[in-house]
Amino acid sequence: MQEQTFMTTGAIRLTLKITGILLCLFAPGAQAAGPAIGQISYVHGTVTLQSLNADDVHLVATDEKLATGEFIRTGPGSFAIVRLNDGSLITLRPQTTFGVEQFVSLKKAGARVVLRLFQGGLRVVAASASRDKPGSYRLLTPVSELSIEGAVFDARLCLDDCEEENRKIKTIYDKQLDATVARPLYVYGSLVARSASGNSRVLAAGSAIFEGDTLQTRSGSYAVLVFRDESRISLQANTVFRIDAMKYDSESEDDSASRFSLLRGGLRTLTGLQYPQKYIMHTAINDITIAGTGYDLICTGPCEARAETGLKPLRLKQGDGLYAHVWQGAISLGDLVLPAGKAGYQSGRESPPLALSTVPAFLRKNKVPRPDRVDIDDTGLFDRIEKTAAPHGLYVSVSSGQVRVKTKIDLVAELHRGEASYTDALGRQVKKLYRTPLFQRFDRYPMPNSPDPGVSSLSSSIIGGSSGTVCIIR
Repeated sequence: MQEQTFMTTGAIRLTLKITGILLCLFAPGAQAAGPAIGQISYVHGTVTLQSLNADDVHLVATDEKLATGEFIRTGPGSFAIVRLNDGSLITLRPQTTFGVEQFVSLKKAGARVVLRLFQGGLRVVAASASRDKPGSYRLLTPVSELSIEGAVFDARLCLDDCEEENRKIKTIYDKQLDATVARPLYVYGSLVARSASGNSRVLAAGSAIFEGDTLQTRSGSYAVLVFRDESRISLQANTVFRIDAMKYDSESEDDSASRFSLLRGGLRTLTGLQYPQKYIMHTAINDITIAGTGYDLICTGPCEARAETGLKPLRLKQGDGLYAHVWQGAISLGDLVLPAGKAGYQSGRESPPLALSTVPAFLRKNKVPRPDRVDIDDTGLFDRIEKTAAPHGLYVSVSSGQVRVKTKIDLVAELHRGEASYTDALGRQVKKLYRTPLFQRFDRYPMPNSPDPGVSSLSSSIIGGSSGTVCIIR
């Protein structure tokens, strides 16, 4: 007999007794595993699967089917990603026991999805259909019940591990803070950083970005970055962007510099406090300098630094090259000065930059938000963080959508984007937290919709961020 306990002195004592099965933990009347309701799409480390009424426990293979009445268990340092048939995606953190108790597709009458977390933690991107059917999508835990409406959220049952993670995070965060030049505060889809030494890491909201980092977005992705000098940049999909230098000293122009390289793709930027003469945006065709500016760039074909990106060139039917559109202040595209409301184009390095008579539609109708119009709170973004306690219990952090947390005695907390809660280990009280816990903000394990779930390590999660829950959205 193997025994694992989720407990805290004088508080919670939940014992999972495993005699080849976890019979007592599913709803009464549950029988053998039902039909497949999803698959385990990614496995890292030791992950096992066990049917309710079966004695066999076997190691999970990638793309293995998952049925109701089956338990997934992840070992130390291991994780798995589950994809349910309704489109839900779930990351199972290390030392997690999880199962799907009921599953009736949200697209059908009588829709009902009931997940159960026995121990450990989850990172969840719930099916969008759950927005339209309140109460139909639930997560049961030993201390509370979660009702989910189209949410992206984290849920974690903490013992001593969470407080220990907080301690480690603070130590490394503070150590690296002086070298942090920017953070993404809004991430849609995928954002990957490659350091000057060639190490890659997946970034998310709140992650650290350093000088020399090359950032890349995938198709359908974008991110909004905030820099130390209060400048902001929105990176569009299929973009490669490098931070060559980023130093700002309000008392010393000589010690300040902002040098960036747009290697391909597009960006929208609002310059901050940096001295204009110390700012330059480099492309393979020409350089851009500024005068208190908000502008957009599109860089395709001959504008791309293909030797550095190794990617096939992007193509625009309007013609490839470098396009610029100014919506605030003015920029210089080489020798061409473009004021607010104007656009320019340069087809190649040997061709002169030209002022366009009208702003091209693909620039006017850019769907990626202007960085000055994104509602984000950058207060204390580059301050040292306080060490916070993490008593035993359930922590829930919501990145988007809505989660309703109800305790055993029917106390309720309604959580929306950017909000978090704590339920004590007896399930008798729930309270909102004033900020997302460190161990969830800087979770080293990837969100389940990450295109590169294997790019994860402890150092990258804390100083570079492999995932996060501040404001990641779908």
